[in-house]
Amino acid sequence: MIKMKLLIDFNNLPDNLLIKLKDKFRKELFKEFYSKFNNIEECTNYLDCLISSFYKYKHQHYFIPVKTVRKMIQICNICNISTKKINESILFIKKRNGTPIRIRLPFYPSPELSNIIGHVFGDGHIDNGGRVSYTNKEKRLIEKFKNNIEKTFGIKTPYERTKGKNKDCFEIRYPSVIGELLILCGAVKGNKTKTKFDVPKWIKHGEKNIKILFIRALFDDESTVSKRKSIRINLTKDIAKINSLVKFFQSIKYMLSKLGIKSNKILVSRDTMTQKRRRKLLFFITGYENLILFFEIIGFDHPLKTKKLRNQLFTYRDSIEDYLEYGNFQSILNHKNNPQDKNTKCALT
Repeated sequence: MIKMKLLIDFNNLPDNLLIKLKDKFRKELFKEFYSKFNNIEECTNYLDCLISSFYKYKHQHYFIPVKTVRKMIQICNICNISTKKINESILFIKKRNGTPIRIRLPFYPSPELSNIIGHVFGDGHIDNGGRVSYTNKEKRLIEKFKNNIEKTFGIKTPYERTKGKNKDCFEIRYPSVIGELLILCGAVKGNKTKTKFDVPKWIKHGEKNIKILFIRALFDDESTVSKRKSIRINLTKDIAKINSLVKFFQSIKYMLSKLGIKSNKILVSRDTMTQKRRRKLLFFITGYENLILFFEIIGFDHPLKTKKLRNQLFTYRDSIEDYLEYGNFQSILNHKNNPQDKNTKCALT
């Protein structure tokens, strides 16, 4: 398990972002920086910016580019200032011509962030400009995504619209600065069928709840609960990048195994065997015990998939009677594995 790996702070912010600093820190920084040169022309030549821009940065009429702040810190005597102090001095962050967001650095792993990234690997998308969107017909998943974004980044009112022939599909969008931050945390950018990616290490080897919420998001978007008593997940990839999808699925299977859930081998879908450019890969979760564990440990936020999986579990012999006796599917499994342990019973909730 990775010990609370730091994901984002000032040191790894992209140069194309702009920041707003606390007044006290900004004034100290510009005063110290200016003292290192003979005149304003030398200052602006070093920073490679216009004199007018320098004064606007100084008086915070403009947001300051991250790369400019880095150059200033490097040459000042306050270069020994702690990264913690710099992080605490950043109030807002944005991309050029983008919407600013209030930010608190540094960023550490969280279940909510893991869930967001799981959806980005699913029905979400980060375009080449960094703009984030999430599309789904299930309103509950849309609301869950919005709540996690608000909790993580403080954004409350995304752009929202309905799509599809019957206007039954919901889409929400967020400023490009959100996409840039998610990319730093391991989210995939651009066309997922043409891009190499894997589960971020902080999720793959992270705490239990971080694993769970990532898998739940991905399976909410990309899995199918089959009438054949199984859960199937499939994704499509360009043939040239197919090894990347194999690696991604292997990471998912590894995470499932760490939660005690066995999954079947990775297969190539027959539907794409005749296609020249793409292949669809899939794997199944089958077996009463594995489905119980998935239902109880991971579960779905998608209400229809939750209902389907519960109904599939009830089709197993004696499962309804056992459920009524033991209260939930996990307790059934505990009792079957430890039939002499009377403490495995629990009341129906």
